[in-house]
Amino acid sequence: MLDHRIDWQPVMSLLLHLSDLHLANAPAEDALGDYKIEAIKEEGRVSRVRLLKYTLKALAAWLAENNAELDGVIVTGDITTRGAPAGFHQLPGLLGALGAALPEPQHIVVVPGNHDVTWGTEPGSEERYRAFIEGVRAAGYVTPLLDGIDYIGDDQATGVNPLFTGSDFMVAAVNSADMCGVIEPFKGDAAAEFERLIATGGLSEELQTQIRRVRTYDMPRIDYRQMAALAGLIDHIDTGLVRIVALHHHLVPVREEEEVKPFEAIVNLGAFNVFLGESGIDLVVHGHKHVPQVQTLALTGPDAERRFAVISSCGTIGGTAGTRHELAKLIKIDSSLPTLRRVEILTVPAVGAGSKLRGKITSLYDQPTWRAPGVNPITVISGATITNVHEQLLEMAREAERIPMHDVVCVVDQGPTALEPPTTYRWPAHDPTPLPDWFDDIVSWWQDPARAVGKPFTHGQRLRDWSGDQTCDQLNAITDILASDTGTSRGIAVLLNPETDKINNKAVDFPSFSLLHIWISDQALHCSAFFRKQEMAFWWPVNAAEIARIQAEAVRRLRLTHEHITEGAIRTYASEAVFSDRLPKVDVPRIDRQFWRDPTALRVLAVGVADNTIPGRSNDITTLLSFMDDWAPVAGAPPTDGAAVPVRGLGAVAEMLEALMDRYPRSPAREVSEMLRDMEEANKAYLNGLNTGDPFTAYRQWLSRQQPKLARLRELLISAATVAGDSPEEEDS
Repeated sequence: MLDHRIDWQPVMSLLLHLSDLHLANAPAEDALGDYKIEAIKEEGRVSRVRLLKYTLKALAAWLAENNAELDGVIVTGDITTRGAPAGFHQLPGLLGALGAALPEPQHIVVVPGNHDVTWGTEPGSEERYRAFIEGVRAAGYVTPLLDGIDYIGDDQATGVNPLFTGSDFMVAAVNSADMCGVIEPFKGDAAAEFERLIATGGLSEELQTQIRRVRTYDMPRIDYRQMAALAGLIDHIDTGLVRIVALHHHLVPVREEEEVKPFEAIVNLGAFNVFLGESGIDLVVHGHKHVPQVQTLALTGPDAERRFAVISSCGTIGGTAGTRHELAKLIKIDSSLPTLRRVEILTVPAVGAGSKLRGKITSLYDQPTWRAPGVNPITVISGATITNVHEQLLEMAREAERIPMHDVVCVVDQGPTALEPPTTYRWPAHDPTPLPDWFDDIVSWWQDPARAVGKPFTHGQRLRDWSGDQTCDQLNAITDILASDTGTSRGIAVLLNPETDKINNKAVDFPSFSLLHIWISDQALHCSAFFRKQEMAFWWPVNAAEIARIQAEAVRRLRLTHEHITEGAIRTYASEAVFSDRLPKVDVPRIDRQFWRDPTALRVLAVGVADNTIPGRSNDITTLLSFMDDWAPVAGAPPTDGAAVPVRGLGAVAEMLEALMDRYPRSPAREVSEMLRDMEEANKAYLNGLNTGDPFTAYRQWLSRQQPKLARLRELLISAATVAGDSPEEEDS
C-alpha cells in the first residue's frame, strides 16, 4: 500500500474537465452573437466551437507559462448533438487545439451523454452505441463499459478497461445514458390497436408525434452489472490514489430553477451512492446541466470507507453564455505529502480570439480528500449552548447502551451558558432539593479551596491552593500571565500531584479532572479541560459549570486591563466517557458537605433529635431526613463508578447523640446513634468493596443492609418530631 512505500516522491497531477460540447450543431444553433441582420455570413460568425478552440489554445499557453502539463482530459458526455456521428469525429480536432499540451488518447476519458446515444433504439443494443463506438472508442480514448456491448451475460467482457490510472489518481468512466431516449412499450393489445389506427388514418401526424413524445423518456440510470464490474476493478487500485468517477448525469441538484419532467434524477441513485461510498470515491465529475457547481455529497452504505465525496459539475457555453462563462474545469491533485491528497478545482472561463487566461483561472475548491478514519477515531460533540451539547450526550448514551467510550470531546461555543444546569438535566422528581439549588451548591463545593482535617480534595484546592500553604494559586498566575501577554499559551493549571496522588494505590483518590488550559483568541477567553474519566449524563454539566465559573472570574479580572475580553468556548476532553442513570460517586452527599463547611450545624440537628423542647425541632428533624434521602441507595443497577456515600457526616451526628443520650433517656438518641454508626460501617464496607471486589456485589450487599435501617430511621425521626414534653434528667442533688 502507498502508506508503506519507502520510494515515495512528491507528485502534482492536473486534469482537464470538459462537458456538453454539443459538436455538430447547425450553424444557426452554434452562433453565440446577437445577429439580427444577415450582413455577416454564418461561416464568419462567432460560434461556440470557435470559442471552444480559442479557449483551449489559450489554456495551452497558460499551461506553458506556468510550467504545467495535463496528465489527462475528462469529457463527461454530450460530445455531439442528437447522436450525430459528425460530432464524435470532430472531437479529436477540437481537443487538438491544446497542441503540445494534449495528452495521449489513452489518457483521455470520454463518457456518453444523453445526446450521444441513438434515441428510439433498444437499450444495450449495438445500434444505440454504433456512432459512439466508431467515433470515440475507435480514437483510442478510455470509455465506460457499454450496456449490452461489453458483457457476456452478467460478467464483464475482456478488452475494455473503463479505468484511467495516473501516478496519484484514478478515473473510473461510468455510462449513465443507456436508458436515455427509450420508448415506453404499450401493454397488451394496445400496440396492435395503435398501428391499426395509423394504418387506417385514425391518427394525424401531429397526434402520432405527440404520443411518441410522451412515450419517450430521458432516463439516467447506471446498470447494476456496471457497478459490480467497476467495484471489482477499483478494489485492486492503490488506496493512496485519489479516486474519481466521471459520468454525464448529476447526482445532486445544481440549479435553483424548477425542472418539471419525468426522471430528472438517476433512477437508482441510492444504489449508486452506496457504490461510491463503498468504493472510496473522493471526487465525482459530471455535466448535463451546463451549470458550474462544486458541492459535497454524503455517501451511504454499511461498509463505506469515506462518508463524503466532492461533486463537481462542469459548465459550458452556448446561447447567451459566451466569454467569461465557465467552459472547463481544472482538477489539480497535490501529493506532496506521503499519504494525504489535496484536490483543488479551478474554473476556466471561455475567452475570445487572441485573449489570454492569465489571471482569469480561479480556484473554487481546495481541500484534502476525505480520508477513512483510523481504527481509533475520536468523538466530537459541539453546540452553541450547554443544553445543545448535553442533549447530544444523552442521545449518545442511548445509542451506546451506556457502554463506556473513549476520546470524547465536547465543545460549548457559548461558555457562560454552562453556569446553569442544562434544561435536559434529569433531576429526580422526588428529590426535595430544587435542581438549581443543588447544582449551585455542588459546583461551589468542588470549587471551594478551603481545606479541613479529613476533607477530601476539591478542584478548588488543587487550582487555588496547590501546596496547602496558600502560596500557589494557579488561576491567579494564569490571569497574571494573560494580562501581560494575551497571546501566550502558558495558561496551564494541573490538578494531579505525583508526590501525593499514588496512582498505583486504588485506595488513594485523586482528580479525574487532570488539566486545565486557558487562552485568549480574538478577544475571547477559551478554556479546555482534560479528564482521565468523566461521567457524561450527570457530572459533565457540573464540571462544565466549574470551568464556566473559572472563565467568568478570569474575564472579570482581565477586564481591569483589557476591557474588550469576552467569554469564549469551553472544551472538555474525556479519555474515558461513562454514562450513568443517576448521580455518580463524586456527588459528595450534603451531610458531608455540611460537616466540612459547618459541623456545628450538624450538632444542632442532633440536639433536635434528643430534645423535644427546643424551638424549630421539627424543622431540624426534617433537615436531617433530607440529608438521609440525599444519599439513600436505590434499587437497580448501581452507578457506573459507584454510589456517593457519606464518610464523615453520619459519624458527626452519631457522636453528638452519644453525648446526649444519657441526658435524654426517653428520646430516640441512643437508637438513632447506633443506627448511624452501623450505617457508617456499612458505607465503609461498600467503599472497600468497590476498590477490592466486585462493585455490583458490593452495591447489592450495601443496598440490602442500608434500606431497612433507613426505613427504621425515618420511622424514629418522624415519631420523634411529634413527641413533646421530653426534657433532660435533673442531676442528683
